[in-house]
Amino acid sequence: MCVYSVFTGANKNGKLGLFEKANLGTIFLDEIGDMSHSIQTQLLRVIQERQIMRIGSNKLINIDVRMIVATNKALEKDLENGIFRKDLYYRLNVIPINIPPLRNRREDILLLLKKFLGDNFHKISNDDKRRLTRFNWDGNVRELEAACNYYNTLNQFPAHIYGEAHSEIMLNTESLQTIILNIIHSYTDVSHGIGRAPLLKELKIKGIKISDSKLRELLNDLKDNDYIEINLGRGGSRITDKGMKYLKTTNHFSEKRL
Repeated sequence: MCVYSVFTGANKNGKLGLFEKANLGTIFLDEIGDMSHSIQTQLLRVIQERQIMRIGSNKLINIDVRMIVATNKALEKDLENGIFRKDLYYRLNVIPINIPPLRNRREDILLLLKKFLGDNFHKISNDDKRRLTRFNWDGNVRELEAACNYYNTLNQFPAHIYGEAHSEIMLNTESLQTIILNIIHSYTDVSHGIGRAPLLKELKIKGIKISDSKLRELLNDLKDNDYIEINLGRGGSRITDKGMKYLKTTNHFSEKRL
């Protein structure tokens, strides 16, 4: 039977299809639950006859291929609705392997993070690791990989990873400035101030992700209000007396870092 190019990747100019390339080996077909009825029919014939025919040819080619297929759908429901062919389903469902969703095998999350982040894995905090292992990952491994690609590009994870509390802080500029001011206060007498890079790390530990440009904007606002002074070099940002008074009067004052 002829297996068309839409299914195998073959064409009439001589390009071999996937089944012919996989002869005496293994072929993996992903998302089989999305196959149209016509493609399902072609696949069924290939499995039954163990033969294919090149496009533009009338010669049958015998094949011996091990097939591995995957789907994220509950095909039993599609069988009842006539969306997926029963005869094909029972041909394919010989040795089923059910892989639980990532939220049900959280011990795999850190291993996958190491793979997708590479050397960047050692840069993420323990707080981030705990948050990532508790996240539900409705998109499973693909969602985790996408989040890691986001981190590898922007040096932070997507905001939705941090949940509603994080989003509320991100949207409330006054609360965010108060948190920043408290961190600056904790560093002022101990290390004569704090630079933007360590300040970003402190915010990250608290589960708050903002860009360097956003932090610069917030610091300039605090400076304009005379709550901090920004020094060049390693001095970084220091809280002023007015900033200390603001924290005390708004009951947001916290003890200095020891």
